[in-house]
Amino acid sequence: MNTPATKSLIAGYLEQFAEKIADDKISGAYAFRGQADAAWKVESAAFRRLEKSDGDTPDKKRIITYLQRDILEPARMNGYGIKDGQKLSDLELLAELQHHGTATCLIDFTREFLVALWFACQINKDENEKETDGRVFIVNINDPSIFLSLERKDLEHEGGIQAALNFGTRERESMPGIEPTIRRAGLLTPPEQASTPQNTTPIQQTPSHWYWSPHGMNERILRQNSLFVFGEPNVLDEHLVGEIHIQQEDKESVLEELKTLGITREALFKDIPGFATSHGHDQPVSPSYESAEDYRQAGNKARQKNELENARHFYTKAIGIDPGPGNSEAYSGLIFVNMDMNDWESAGSVSEQLIEIMPEYFAGHLLLGHVKFFQGDLGRAKECFINVTKMLPTDAVFLFYLGKTLFRLNEVKAVEGTLLEARDMAKQQKDNDMLDKIEQALSKLDDPDDEIWTRLS
Repeated sequence: MNTPATKSLIAGYLEQFAEKIADDKISGAYAFRGQADAAWKVESAAFRRLEKSDGDTPDKKRIITYLQRDILEPARMNGYGIKDGQKLSDLELLAELQHHGTATCLIDFTREFLVALWFACQINKDENEKETDGRVFIVNINDPSIFLSLERKDLEHEGGIQAALNFGTRERESMPGIEPTIRRAGLLTPPEQASTPQNTTPIQQTPSHWYWSPHGMNERILRQNSLFVFGEPNVLDEHLVGEIHIQQEDKESVLEELKTLGITREALFKDIPGFATSHGHDQPVSPSYESAEDYRQAGNKARQKNELENARHFYTKAIGIDPGPGNSEAYSGLIFVNMDMNDWESAGSVSEQLIEIMPEYFAGHLLLGHVKFFQGDLGRAKECFINVTKMLPTDAVFLFYLGKTLFRLNEVKAVEGTLLEARDMAKQQKDNDMLDKIEQALSKLDDPDDEIWTRLS
């Protein structure tokens, strides 16, 4: 029978995203942030650093002071404010510094849901060494009551970061189209209905956050389709369109699915700092296998080197990516490895899986027959070998296996006839090695204690 296709976990999370934005009245231009711990809030690294250092919740004034005195001024004194012969604005310098790990007011978002999902699925442990769930946060940067796009003239404003965080780089009237957009969203009543102040829903006259996509700055921003969000500290949580909770037990499987779409650490961090981080002391060393075939081939190589644990790992990964009948060689490889490791229970379990997905595939029945023979479940071994001989009725080897199993079951009358039939086939096939084994077995029909009956080959 055919087993139903397993539903993609990514597809399930995309459905959740669609549900979250279904009631959003403003035409969406969505941005996403993935965090590996669902308990974390959407906060800038500067906010977290100051909160930990000061012991108090930092306000905007404290953040501005920190950015100017502790970050920007020392960075410029060290010559970091010049790139390719051009002076960087405050925000451009902060973006460069954040790229190398500095705690700034900028919060990384991406326009790609799957990229955010990758970040949310990174393995993380809490203070009790328990692996955490993740979360993807969704904002609508098209909502003018919350977000304003940063332009070049804002970057070059003489007020620098202080003016930006105080939304002092542009006049209110230079932001066209906001009121009609808000009215379309239902946040303001039409003018003819606004006869009294009580009929108007209050809105922010100035957005609380900027968003900025500095695509020309480095390769990583391009790869991740990144944008920065910054503004009022610690209030972005109030303006989320929605959140998607990522179950800890889903993380590894989602990452495997994302690999098939080309979303990997190596792809997202395509620069020298990213390369260095990806190969840091805390990162596992593993080949960049992408497909079931890659893992199957790796399993074959490991088995040839007798690296059985590695082989078992690779074959299991291959089956996890492609559990269908097209991956039968990975199932067979995993069964052989388990048998080599004397893990007969696992070998039997995988053999049963192979028979379930490919009931007409002789190898599944043959391998399960081997397992059951050595486990002493001779009745099931007999059943498996009979199935094989029906599928391949002219092969002496499988009749030989069946004859030995019948001998162990003390079905004496059937043994000799089965072995004689196997001998005739071996002669026709000119298989002298098998013919010698069959002749030896026939000569030992009166000796149940002979070693020949304790092994199949």
